[in-house]
Amino acid sequence: MVKNDKIAIIGDEDVVLCFKVFGAKMFGVTDIAQAKKAIEDVKKQNYSIVYVAQVWAKQLKHILHPLPDETFPIFVVIPDGRTEDSMGLEKIKNAARKALGSDRLFEEQ
Repeated sequence: MVKNDKIAIIGDEDVVLCFKVFGAKMFGVTDIAQAKKAIEDVKKQNYSIVYVAQVWAKQLKHILHPLPDETFPIFVVIPDGRTEDSMGLEKIKNAARKALGSDRLFEEQ
């Protein structure tokens, strides 16, 4: 059951701005301290879904989890085009595999 409909996005200003049209609370960050504070804030403010730009998620993966005994928030790592690896895309692929039971969604044609 969804806790509420609060959605947040944490990332660089240019990444988070596009999510404003979807009604997400924007947390524009420029350094690791701001990113960490934003993650702590969304946990305290009872957000259900939090999108985190890959560049910050890689550095803060040890705190990207719900509070103890809680299901939410759900942290979703999104590719930001600034990192070489595909951490965000791999997490999306894994979630799709679990939901669909196969890799069909990401097969190349």
